[in-house]
Amino acid sequence: MNPRSRMTTRAAAVRAVALAAVGVFAFGAQAAAEDAPPVTEPAPEAAAAAPVVAASSAVTLPLFGAPLVVDINVDPGGNLVDVALNQPGDFSATTAKPNKVVFVNEVEGVKVKVKAKHGGQRIEARAAELADVSGPSTWSGDVFENGQDTVIDFAVGALADGSPDLTGVTVTSPLEFTVGEIQHDSGDGHARASVAIQFTDSGQRRTVWISVSLRASENHASAKLSIELSRIKGAEVPDGAAVGAHTWSGMLCDGTNATINYTVAEDGSIADVTASPEGAEIVSGHRGVKVSFATGESVHIDTRHDDGQLQVGADDRIQCDAAAPSINTPLDEDADTGDDSDRGDDDHRRDRGDDGSRDGSRHDDDEDRGNHRHDGGDD
Repeated sequence: MNPRSRMTTRAAAVRAVALAAVGVFAFGAQAAAEDAPPVTEPAPEAAAAAPVVAASSAVTLPLFGAPLVVDINVDPGGNLVDVALNQPGDFSATTAKPNKVVFVNEVEGVKVKVKAKHGGQRIEARAAELADVSGPSTWSGDVFENGQDTVIDFAVGALADGSPDLTGVTVTSPLEFTVGEIQHDSGDGHARASVAIQFTDSGQRRTVWISVSLRASENHASAKLSIELSRIKGAEVPDGAAVGAHTWSGMLCDGTNATINYTVAEDGSIADVTASPEGAEIVSGHRGVKVSFATGESVHIDTRHDDGQLQVGADDRIQCDAAAPSINTPLDEDADTGDDSDRGDDDHRRDRGDDGSRDGSRHDDDEDRGNHRHDGGDD
């Protein structure tokens, strides 16, 4: 056998061994494939639930002689679900967060801001001149979120000296309400007119506070119209009515209607506490009870004596996870937001007493966490 034939035979042997090895590998792979469990595709992620709308309101702002309607929906925790301008025109949004939406019209030089915080709301319109925000205006909404609609009409104008004025304040509502006197104040380059309308229902109280201000300096002037809805306060049931059976009711973040039934004794103790939906944790104390629902919301009900009267209060903590609200304008974070030099106009509310104005001072532009209501309803 010549060297070539030997080499050919050896190559054939090597090739045979290699083919055998491939066959063993292929058989093993096939066996492994037969033994392995079938591959299943991962289940698609469930679509996020649509935000729950707990309350709606609308504000008609007089801008440059034409009405601009701002429609607002909020969730059970007070977060903004959607904010829409009717008609949006040249407006674009510079901010869209659960507690704040800012619209800017660079063509006309006006800014509209909507805030929601601690269960309250504030809507502002800012322009260069008082005349730019003057004219008839309206706030409408469900004050206590119980299906009873209220409408407040008023007009923005000027006094003889050119300072701001509010006229024609009328209220259409099934609720009990008190319209305060229109207040005028001025000084340090600013002038303001304001009025508070307080509503009451079953021991609860809430205030709509309207203000129009004008601020001027050597190189800047601005006018601002503000309509603010305070958080719900109460309820405090006076002595006599406090003793007996009561029910707290409210909406949870998923839209479920929740109730807490309880009985108050003459000594202020609370007993016979039941809650719906099922699964709530009930923890009782000496003068109060805390109910924590399975979805994370909680309500604290307590009693106290004040000037010889037994009073009952409820503090609900409804904190809902929230995404950015829907808007019906383009979002342009680089748009000119104007000058915020008149933010100091809000500071005077801290000293106005219990008319809902103190709630407005709690708004914080830099805090974007979920909202909650204090001192919630108790009927």
